[in-house]
Amino acid sequence: MNYIFYKEHDGKVIATETVPEEDIKRVADAAQDVRQVYRVEEIFHMIMSALLEFNSEIFQRADLGRIAEDNVVEKELLRIRINQCVATFLTALDLYHEYMYLDKNHLRFSISADKFKDNRFAICKAIRNYIQHIATIGINIKWGGSLCACGEKLCSFLVSADASEIRRNIDKLHEPSRNTLNEFIEGKTEINLYEIFNGVVDVLFEIQKDVRDSKEYAVQYKNSALFLERLHERLLRQGFIWYRYEGDGENECRGRVPYLYDRQREMISFLSERYMGGQTVDKYYATTAPLEMIHRMAEADQIVEQYVKNNGVVAEFDKGASRITDSRFTTKKMRDWYLQERQAGTGSAKPL
Repeated sequence: MNYIFYKEHDGKVIATETVPEEDIKRVADAAQDVRQVYRVEEIFHMIMSALLEFNSEIFQRADLGRIAEDNVVEKELLRIRINQCVATFLTALDLYHEYMYLDKNHLRFSISADKFKDNRFAICKAIRNYIQHIATIGINIKWGGSLCACGEKLCSFLVSADASEIRRNIDKLHEPSRNTLNEFIEGKTEINLYEIFNGVVDVLFEIQKDVRDSKEYAVQYKNSALFLERLHERLLRQGFIWYRYEGDGENECRGRVPYLYDRQREMISFLSERYMGGQTVDKYYATTAPLEMIHRMAEADQIVEQYVKNNGVVAEFDKGASRITDSRFTTKKMRDWYLQERQAGTGSAKPL
């Protein structure tokens, strides 16, 4: 049975639009496609917002250290605040992982599950379980500054989870999380939360890209969104709000246009454009340093890297004879910084 949508003026029907019954029934299926995609974009946004909140707390404290010093109470409040940010981020991350799986063996989107095997996901889940079931984590704070050329100074503020405190309470944790944490903190005094969280988000961007390229998103959702958009333009934009069934009297009303998910569709477009994902690098650091200083230090750093790769020395050559003029770049510290190889699947590095 066809649906007759109409619009009124002064109580009189002034125009009608006929819509096949199958189009109205398709709205429910199209809505399901929208909700499925909206949910994954919504959770992804929650993760990014939580990460930004965590990172911002660190940036703010780095700047605060320039003009003020916290007392004991303020430092404890900071520890609680860091735990709050950590719990929010890790919970959202776990929510994403749980949503992606319809069951233990099947993903909601047609993507490979290999990227979820990155051990940082397991570590993040174990830390989350520790906070939820055992206690908040102890925080080690490192604040420092380094003098540079041109009378400039760089300051940094780092927060890490205290591994020794976790080690003391870890027996209370369930076995899977306990084993994961035990293996990760072995030989460590602290856990660099900034590197773990920002590193796992790099992997998450790759997963989200695969989701957006999947048939459920790139084909089914796009088709459903286009269908709903056209129906919205055909009815609501033109003022056809109410409907009756074909064969009903002109004054009979069966209902109004079903919700066509225009808000969710607009949000999906916005979020997919906002979180495009940038160039993947081993580590990313943000700073408020002037661009001239950043460019100068980056250029110097690249020059030093080339020195290190050239056996760590600077030499001058004259008529076939060579003379080493600087061997400071042969130290183990330099080689650890510049000569490294990636460990497959972890994103961590080890010195040659």
